[in-house]
Amino acid sequence: MATTIEELCEEIAASARREQFPIDVPVYERFKKDPFQPILYAGSLEAPVCIFGR
Repeated sequence: MATTIEELCEEIAASARREQFPIDVPVYERFKKDPFQPILYAGSLEAPVCIFGR
C-alpha cells in the first residue's frame, strides 16, 4: 500500500498499464501527458473513499 503520493501515482500507473480500458490517447498527446500517469486533484492518503475517473 502506498505511503506517499509518489508511490500512489506509481501504483496507479502500473495498474493502468496492466488493464485494458479506453483512453483518448490523442488528447493526452496533445497536452504532452502520459495517458497512464494519474493526474491527482486533491485528497489524503488516509481518506476512506477514493473517486477515480478518466
